Amino acid sequence: MDKGESRFHNPNYPDLTPIQPRNNGETGLFAFDASERLYRKLQLAEKALEDSAEAIHDSMIDPMTGLYNRRYYEHYQATEFDLDTPSNKVGLIFLDIDNLKAFNDSPGGHDAGDEAIMSVAEYFQQNIRSNTDVVMRFGGDEFLLLCYNSHDTEDFEGHLCGFVAERLSDGAPVEFSYGCAVYDSRIDDSLDATKHRADLRMYERKATKKAR
Repeated sequence: MDKGESRFHNPNYPDLTPIQPRNNGETGLFAFDASERLYRKLQLAEKALEDSAEAIHDSMIDPMTGLYNRRYYEHYQATEFDLDTPSNKVGLIFLDIDNLKAFNDSPGGHDAGDEAIMSVAEYFQQNIRSNTDVVMRFGGDEFLLLCYNSHDTEDFEGHLCGFVAERLSDGAPVEFSYGCAVYDSRIDDSLDATKHRADLRMYERKATKKAR
């Protein structure tokens, strides 16, 4: 240690300004004013909070696509969504790539499958209804769109289905199936219940395609 260097300097926090200790002249130990100790504790606590917030945010990002992931949905439902939200205000669109296995079984292998997932993720992100809607990669080849009825559209569920059928499906890099559902406080005891209805409708549409 260089002469005069503080023995309390923490290399993990180089941005923190070291506090110069004073020798008490009796025991050779360094003594700090109470205010200095409190200031240092506050600095460290603030840095810890920043690191924690960044880690939480990073955990809600899908590394392949850069979209939010399932953890974001769970965080939203637990901390932001209110069961007292009026019906017809929040909608979910569940989307699933059709026959991703064909991409994985192609000469390109799983790289081709990953490319299909990334291309459709980018397409969804670029073609959402508005900047208030949120696109999530829910897992594998599944995506979830969280949509807000900002303009008080009377038939919001019909509006969402029309948006997918008439606009989102047109020009998509791969085919996909979808299901729409809007939160209804009379029948949904959670946002998960709304998602479940959207999920079932997506699988019904996928089954109809396969039966053709």
